[in-house]
Amino acid sequence: MSLQWQSQEPAGRIGPLVERLHGGARDWHYTPLADKARMAREMAERTAAVAEDWVRAACKAKRIEAGSPATADEWLAGPNILLRSLKQLAASLEQIQKAGRPALPRFHGLPSSPDLSIHPVAPMDYLAWPGFRCRVQFEQGWDIERILGAQAYAYRTNQEPRLSVVLGAGNVSSLPATDLLTEVMVHRRASILKMSPVNEYLTPFLEHVYAPLIDRAAVAIVRGDANVGRALCERPEVSHIHLTGSRQTYDRIASAFGANGHGRGGVKTLSAELGNVSPALVVPGHYSERELDFHARSIAAMLTNNASFNCNALRVVLTSSRWPQRAAFKEAIRRRLRETPARYAFYPGAAQRYDAVLDGRTHVDVFGVRENGVLPWAVIDELDPGSDDPIYQGETFCAVMGHLALDSTDELDFLDQAVRFANTKLWGDLNATVIVPSRSRRNSDFERGLRRAVDDLGYGAVGINHWAAVVYALCSAPWGARGGGSEQSGRGFTHNTLMLEGVQKAVIEGPVASPIKPPWFADHKTGGRVSQSMLNVEHQGLPALPRLLLGALGG
Repeated sequence: MSLQWQSQEPAGRIGPLVERLHGGARDWHYTPLADKARMAREMAERTAAVAEDWVRAACKAKRIEAGSPATADEWLAGPNILLRSLKQLAASLEQIQKAGRPALPRFHGLPSSPDLSIHPVAPMDYLAWPGFRCRVQFEQGWDIERILGAQAYAYRTNQEPRLSVVLGAGNVSSLPATDLLTEVMVHRRASILKMSPVNEYLTPFLEHVYAPLIDRAAVAIVRGDANVGRALCERPEVSHIHLTGSRQTYDRIASAFGANGHGRGGVKTLSAELGNVSPALVVPGHYSERELDFHARSIAAMLTNNASFNCNALRVVLTSSRWPQRAAFKEAIRRRLRETPARYAFYPGAAQRYDAVLDGRTHVDVFGVRENGVLPWAVIDELDPGSDDPIYQGETFCAVMGHLALDSTDELDFLDQAVRFANTKLWGDLNATVIVPSRSRRNSDFERGLRRAVDDLGYGAVGINHWAAVVYALCSAPWGARGGGSEQSGRGFTHNTLMLEGVQKAVIEGPVASPIKPPWFADHKTGGRVSQSMLNVEHQGLPALPRLLLGALGG
């Protein structure tokens, strides 16, 4: 079902579609768990079948050269994530049928305030993601009994069947697919996905994947402009709206349909993921030459991935002015950015945002040539921590980041200052990354200070020595703004294949300077092939592993 309407009077055509999905919501709500799990596994097979064509279409739209390292972006943040999510959700649904809730791995800490280790879990996690581990922290007052009692609430409580609208993001190809999946499988709602005009070329692939649910009137996928989205949201049959997009769009939706809204169609519940001014906090200890180079590559990737059109893209690098290796680290980042080809700015308005954030600045390093829609990587050399710089105040969503120095006396003082700065001066509460030297972690006092800093960071995802965006890629981890926080970056969580409630944040940690280079690094020579092999491992299991390991070691 491929539906596309223009801006003039879409409501007359939308009505029959909404009525069909509203009728299908009851059928979907009461569809047996075994059938839902079977459909999730069928959809995983369908994802594998269209994955190459999906990636090829995304690369064409974003002007990514075939075989270049940048093709990894489209595998890793495209069909790989959808397939992984589908297989995890199929397992969760089967476990709900057997035991009433998805099986959980290990709790740590006090029963009254536990952490939950959620990665690795499956045997293939240890092989495809060697050395990575992820834990979930919960809001205050959530003990083990409450966590278990609230898990998979949509399948364990008496709720009326509901219909939702998902306003899809245009920047990352897995976003509309997995936002929709969260609605229909985690929240048990029939759902209509409105594609963004930026990536509506994905519609045929998503229709193929979701065909089992489209046939049951549990899902519909539509295209069109903002008026189509507005008409969908105004329908009284729709009770929930999910958005991945800008804060401005969310505020308009909340004003019309939130708790105090006066828009047509009545009050709706809302969830959203709205981006962030993402920081990297670089602890000023002693790094080996290999560590320093690894983290410079990582910093560069946090900026350049997906041409910097990510809600979790790096915007501010915080270091200590007294750190002896600061100049060497900045030069290492410059070197990596010089080696990374500038990318076509495919997202609308990028050039205007780029010019606005750089206007009037004198200390900016630019890497690449601005031509034919390509925007060079731009690094503001020294931001003023005492100012209200515009880059602190909202998502620039273009190829710009900046360096900032804090006058700290030691590592723990730096962490205290950097956490306070990130929490109070930088807009958003989605994700942050902390970079730590291996030598410092041998000190128990420092480890306690690091744990305190991670606890205090007001973000929904925190990465230690790896980009916090890896939380998004795991799928089992909830992805969204910090639970119980300011809601600057939205509300609610997506992915979350273990169906957890009361989540505050997810914390990812991985190996430093591993011989296996992360495929999202921009200089990974075989990143595209490795990323495709990761999908094959998710799909086929052990038989696909040798090809993955061979490619990873050749990067």
